[in-house]
Amino acid sequence: MENRLKQQQNLYEAVRTDRNLYSKNLLEAQDEIQELRMQFRLMSQQINQLKDEISQKDAAKQFEDGERAGHVATNDRHKKNINAIN
Repeated sequence: MENRLKQQQNLYEAVRTDRNLYSKNLLEAQDEIQELRMQFRLMSQQINQLKDEISQKDAAKQFEDGERAGHVATNDRHKKNINAIN
């Protein structure tokens, strides 16, 4: 009977030790998940900022390209007028 009790106590201690280990591992995994989520949010925010920057720069470039095309056309007209006078 006493052997059986010792055996049960040893099994209980083994289960308790395993439970504590798994609990510790769970907490560490949850902390890592939380850290990864924070990194994901930060990267997502940075990606959105970069997308906005790209959109703004693209719009500015298109505007400048349009202005440049207008200036080139005006230059061409002036060259034609000068050539017509000469």
